[in-house]
Amino acid sequence: MKHDQNLCDQHSHHSVFQMSFSCSEKYDQFVNWLCDEFYFFQQDHDPALTIYFPNGKLWEKRVVGNDSTLLSKLTIESKCKIFGSKIEKKLSAFLNHIERYHKLSQI
Repeated sequence: MKHDQNLCDQHSHHSVFQMSFSCSEKYDQFVNWLCDEFYFFQQDHDPALTIYFPNGKLWEKRVVGNDSTLLSKLTIESKCKIFGSKIEKKLSAFLNHIERYHKLSQI
């Protein structure tokens, strides 16, 4: 019997987040906090931050925007949809916390 669909693709998870920073100090602080948030997972810092978790990974890429702002592009790839969704929720809550912190620090 022949199947046209790859069963692994039905259970995989992929999502992308993006945050902007006004200066490199805030960006560096964010990366440091991100490393601490996922402290118990294996991490690689060369050339960009990659955090490995069971059946997947999260990686962070630094991009300079057109208006010289720093952008952090975070990508989650997981072979398991359930675990990928858990990492996505944890990362989303973490990013919301960071955004609130930066808004409060401007007051």
